[in-house]
Amino acid sequence: MKNFIFSIVLLFCFTSINSQESEINTVLLKLGEKVEQNGITIKFDDVITDSRCPKGVTCVWAGEVVVLVTIYNDGKKSEQKKLTLSPTSQLQDLTGNLYITDTLKLTAINVFPYPDTKSKIDKKEYGLKVQIN
Repeated sequence: MKNFIFSIVLLFCFTSINSQESEINTVLLKLGEKVEQNGITIKFDDVITDSRCPKGVTCVWAGEVVVLVTIYNDGKKSEQKKLTLSPTSQLQDLTGNLYITDTLKLTAINVFPYPDTKSKIDKKEYGLKVQIN
């Protein structure tokens, strides 16, 4: 009987987790592209600096990437944000860093590609990963 109850509870937990995951959407914006959600538009404008430690190199500091993003509310420019993302940032500290209301959270969670010692990144290659809750 205990195993049966445990199985039911476990099934409920997995169902709950799966339903929460379906509410999260992730979009990759290339430099200059926009994403719109519920009348809010986010445009990835620029990569100001990228000092992240390249792959294959041992660095004293992990580095960071600073991006410029413009937020539009119903088509009108609302604000421009300069975001600093680093490999040591905690995702929970970033939640809603682009836009947040009771019903919508837009979070910049990563910048691609990651630097590599083999090649320099051309600005048009950059992408901003945005999570929509």
